[in-house]
Parts: sequence; C-alpha cells; structure tokens
Amino acid sequence: VTNGTWRYDPETDKWSYTTTFKFTDTWGYIANPYAGNEAAWFYFDKNGNMLTGWHLLFWNGSRKWYYFNPEKNNRRGKCQLGGVTPDGWTVDESGAWIESIPKK
Repeated sequence: VTNGTWRYDPETDKWSYTTTFKFTDTWGYIANPYAGNEAAWFYFDKNGNMLTGWHLLFWNGSRKWYYFNPEKNNRRGKCQLGGVTPDGWTVDESGAWIESIPKK
C-alpha cells in the first residue's frame, strides 16, 4: 500500500495522487483516507487523473475493460474486484470484465 497525498481539482472535478512521484498511466494500490484508510486499486491516466467509469486498459499482455466507481462518494475511483457492477456487468476477481450478458 502506497502512502502519499490525494489532490482534488474542483475546476476539473478530478483527483490525482502523488508520493515521491506523480502516478501517471499506472495502477496504484492506495489507502484512501476518505474511506477509513481502506486500501484499493485505482488507475491514473497519462495526466495523473484518477479514472472513473469503464475503461479499456492494457494489463498483463492484453487489453481488458475495468470498472472504477464513478459515484461522488468515499469510494470514488475504486476498481471493482469481482461481482456485478451497478450497470449489470460481471467482473472477475482482478476487476476485468467477463464477456457476458448484463445481469439486470
């Protein structure tokens, strides 16, 4: 788990995270002080902004879809690991979408 500083930009409504370096175009297993310091997986784009919603990412040699909580709550940006997403799609324990019919 990485310890650093979360930064919020109200003009863009975006979050970023820095330690001794800025997280850009990478995953981070980070403690979230807004969620009782619960650690979770997050992904940051090339500009260092935390992703939300569905994103197609290159990971472990292939491109896969991942779901990051878009809700403006203390779990925003957290990658969903396993189960069914709020919009009805199934993801595996790594967070990757399992091609299937939505479970609505």
